[in-house]
Amino acid sequence: MNPYTLPDHLLENLLHDDAPCGDATTLALGIGECAGRMVFRARHEIIFCGSEEARRMGELRGLRVAGEVVASGQRLAAGTEILTLTGPASALHAVWKTAQTLMEYLSGIATATAAIAAAARCAFLAGEALPDPRFDITTTLCKIRDLFSRH
Repeated sequence: MNPYTLPDHLLENLLHDDAPCGDATTLALGIGECAGRMVFRARHEIIFCGSEEARRMGELRGLRVAGEVVASGQRLAAGTEILTLTGPASALHAVWKTAQTLMEYLSGIATATAAIAAAARCAFLAGEALPDPRFDITTTLCKIRDLFSRH
């Protein structure tokens, strides 16, 4: 298990912020009790992050995990299945957008961080020196930006 996962009370806050009174769509359509299945897949090639939190959000709403769950930190090809949750439509809809958004944000940060680290690694191997960030953070950030745009 990833030791850096968000605790339940923060996940509950995120879920509550998105749908404080439950999901209006399932209520309006009367489909809340219908059984459903939700599959999350990578849209692009990414360094994935957030499945542990998405899974736990589902569990907090009584959903079950079907199949394997991709762990955070893996490089995924576009279309790779990440997580499948099953259960009542009301619970699936209550979790869907919050879990999707959290995984998208965390994966975006992880993917960008990996790209920056790769550019810095290339520069290091090419013998370029990075400025010491303890003395000049602006210069350091500009240098990293320039390295990223070249590699």
